[in-house]
Amino acid sequence: MEPFESEHPTISIVSAVGRDSAKSDALELRRQIDSVLSQEYPNFEHIVIDGASQDATRDVLRSHPHVLWTSEPHLSLAGQWNAGFERSTGEIVVFVEGEDVFPPAVFSEVYRLLKESHWVMGGKSFRNPSDADEECSSNLFRSYFDVLKYWVFRATPDFSSMFFRRDFLTSLVEGSLFSESYALSAEYELAMRIFRWCEDHRESLPAISSSPLSSGKPALEVNKAKYLEASRVFHREGYRGCGAERRVSIIIATDGVTPAFEKTLQSCSKQSLADLEIITWGVNASPTACVELDRFVRDIALIANDGRYRAVLPSGPEPHSYF
Repeated sequence: MEPFESEHPTISIVSAVGRDSAKSDALELRRQIDSVLSQEYPNFEHIVIDGASQDATRDVLRSHPHVLWTSEPHLSLAGQWNAGFERSTGEIVVFVEGEDVFPPAVFSEVYRLLKESHWVMGGKSFRNPSDADEECSSNLFRSYFDVLKYWVFRATPDFSSMFFRRDFLTSLVEGSLFSESYALSAEYELAMRIFRWCEDHRESLPAISSSPLSSGKPALEVNKAKYLEASRVFHREGYRGCGAERRVSIIIATDGVTPAFEKTLQSCSKQSLADLEIITWGVNASPTACVELDRFVRDIALIANDGRYRAVLPSGPEPHSYF
C-alpha cells in the first residue's frame, strides 16, 4: 500500500443536492456542512453539485464560502457525482446526498484505516423524518454474488458510508466513474465493479469501521423503476465469468410431475450462473412417480442440451446426471 503524500491527506466530500425541485434540501444541507466543519480534521474540501433547487439551498451555499459549488440542473445523480469527482483533488473521496451527515471524528477514523486499505466501510444510522428514532445498518463486506442480489433490501452498501482512496477509484473508471447510462441505479453498477474487483484481488478487502460513518434518511418507498434498471446490471453481470464463482445447487423437492414442479424447474433453468446444478429430489414419490420424474427431467435436459440437471429419486436409479 502506497503511503499518502501528506500526513493528513485531503478528504473530498462530493455532495449531490437539488435533483427534485419540489424537495427542500436547504436545512439538511446546512446540517451536512456543520457536520463536516465539526470534524476537526485539518484538510478537506466540500464540493456540492446543485441541481434544480428552488428553495434556500443556494443561499446556504453562498453563506459558506469554503464550499465549492456549481449548478448543473440537467444532471442525474450519477452525473452530479461524476462532475464533483472531476472537480475534486483529495486523496480520499466520499460521495453523499444532501440529507447525509457525518458523526464526530469520522474523518480521523477513516484516515487511520485507509493507511492500510484501498477503501473503508462503516455503518449508517437511518433516522425517520421526526428524528425520534434511529436505526443503524452495518455495511458488512459482502461477496460479489451477494451484491448481485439487488432485490434484497440493502444488499448494496450505502455509498455515504464508504470512503475511497482516489487512486483506487481511478483504477475503476470505465469512461466515467459512475455510469450515466443508469440514471437510478448508478450506485449499484459501481458497487458491482468494486466487488468484482475484490473477487479478483483477495488481498484488497475493505477496512471495516466499528462505528457508523454517516447518518441519513431511509428510503420510504420501493422504487420500481430503479429495480427494473438494476436488473439490466444484473443481466450483464450474471453472464460474466469469474474465477471466484461458487458452485450453486438448487434442490427441487417434489412427489411427482406437477404443474408447480414444472413451473419451478422452468424458472431454475433460466438462471445464468455458469456453475449451477439443478437437482430434482423425489420426496415421498412412488416408484411410478419416480419413473415419470426421471423421464420428464431427462427429456428437458436432452432437448436443451443442458448438463446442469441431476436427479435423486428414492425408487429410481442412483443419483445421476443426464450427460
